[in-house]
Amino acid sequence: MRYLGSVFTLLFMVAIMTGCVPVGERESCVSREPDSSEGEAGYELFDLVHKEVWLTPDFTAQEYADFSPPLLWVKNDPRIGMADAGEFLRSPGCSDEGQFTYMQAFDKEFLNVVRFIEMNVPTDTQGLIRMTKLEKYHLLTYYSGRTVNILQSPTGERYIEVSRSVDRLSDTFTLPEGWTLTEQYLETDLQVELSGNVSVLRTDNEDSYQGPLPDGIFVRPFEVDPEEYPFRSCAFQTAVGRIHYFDEGPQDANETILMVHGNPTWSFLYRNIAKAMIEDGHRVIALDHLGMGMSDVPLTCEFDYRPRSHADNLEDLVVALDLRNITLVVQDWGGPIGLGMATRQPERISRMLIMNTWAWSVDAEEPGDFHELVSWTVNAKRFASFYPTWFCGLAFPGQSRLNAAEADPSHGSLYESVLSAYLSPAIDATTGAYRTSEPCAPMQIFAESIGDDDAFQGEIEGRIGNLQGKPYSLLFGLSDPLFGALRCNTAAISPCPDGSACSCDEELLPARVNGGCSDLASTRFRVCKEPDGSIIEPYADRFEDLLGSESLVSREGVRDADHMIQEWAPERVIQALRNLLAYPGAE
Repeated sequence: MRYLGSVFTLLFMVAIMTGCVPVGERESCVSREPDSSEGEAGYELFDLVHKEVWLTPDFTAQEYADFSPPLLWVKNDPRIGMADAGEFLRSPGCSDEGQFTYMQAFDKEFLNVVRFIEMNVPTDTQGLIRMTKLEKYHLLTYYSGRTVNILQSPTGERYIEVSRSVDRLSDTFTLPEGWTLTEQYLETDLQVELSGNVSVLRTDNEDSYQGPLPDGIFVRPFEVDPEEYPFRSCAFQTAVGRIHYFDEGPQDANETILMVHGNPTWSFLYRNIAKAMIEDGHRVIALDHLGMGMSDVPLTCEFDYRPRSHADNLEDLVVALDLRNITLVVQDWGGPIGLGMATRQPERISRMLIMNTWAWSVDAEEPGDFHELVSWTVNAKRFASFYPTWFCGLAFPGQSRLNAAEADPSHGSLYESVLSAYLSPAIDATTGAYRTSEPCAPMQIFAESIGDDDAFQGEIEGRIGNLQGKPYSLLFGLSDPLFGALRCNTAAISPCPDGSACSCDEELLPARVNGGCSDLASTRFRVCKEPDGSIIEPYADRFEDLLGSESLVSREGVRDADHMIQEWAPERVIQALRNLLAYPGAE
């Protein structure tokens, strides 16, 4: 097809001059199903005058090889189909499904399957990918347990590989600037309906990709252990990309549990809690923020990755799905994002489980008990000044390894499976290369936003009264150096509030401190204790002040749980959620 456009022009002129337009007898748009073999596979001829493709199963391979078409007809080059099954739904120009146009020609019966609209238009300055626009109605099926290749244009349209030339000279092709190619694993069968105006892309090795794929079709960008993550993928289209989420359990359930993750994780973090809640009969939804998990990763010139923008996306999803009676579960940046949405949509919220997070402004000059949050932000920016990719180069893999080790302390196969799930959104496990051109941006911007977007947290604090009276529970991992037990402020004249004292408690040390209180690093994580030995929990205290004690269902601090409490104490999260759901929700 490389030169078909120019060939067509020349031959059409010849046809006009000679009046030679051989066409067989047609039977147009009749409700007669093609033979099964005719509807799925066969041999194709191009009618260059009418710009149509005709399919027949009536040739044998040798007959087709020996067949010499007359002037103005061209045989299609032999190709290998990449779909596992396919069928044509109707012929071009027919109004209803199941209507087909047939033609008797060359002693064969042909089925009209394609009508050309525009041919061989270069999509890039080098002509590496050429586009042909056509009309067809074709249903392709790709079976689960395999990979498919997806080609994405610079403007975000996605095309799936449909066929390869038998005479393919190279297994690879040259990607123009801005185009991306991903190999994506299918957890379930994938059906792709290419109907109406379809674009066919030919690469410089003659591979064929067709689309654009509809927004509702979601193909996972990487493989994940189906035992650990047995959920079906859904997609929500935003102005700049698709948000991946799963929606499991009965759709008509009275309650919907909505789980919102933080940084640097994705919905995989909630897998154990989600499986238990689905087994209990609840509807469970968990999303991946743009740039994380299986969601699209738009460039920073298209999306700013600020928590305010993530909260807007979450609100759009909640409204689009018309979720009501929501039990909101939040942790880390999921707190400001989820509560940012909830304080603007309070009538949709029934209950809340709040874990290791915050939702208020913190004064950088006088942070008080929230000094660790400010200190962390300052250090994050300091690292970034000389190591711009430090978060995805150090913090991200480090946290991922901690999560995997907590899931499988023996570092066996489960450890590898969980580690791969956490790393795969940013890093190709096969090559070790980053998957996107700006792999650190989503995570790094989150890290910097703790201080940079303080005004956003302040706005949530101003609206949080909208949620007062709704049942809520607090569950905090106390060994979390940011949101757990109050750490001693060693930079201050008085490291602890009046009446409390600074001490080391091995049970409250973060997971990365291996040597207990004898470890030099432990001095950085000493905690403030009251005279009776009780722990000060500033973040849980602040939430109770803001939301009130009257609607507090339960409050628990898990001493040996670190920041990702969903990995460290999933059974405690599940129990806290069950207790909360058993409590009458807000009207």
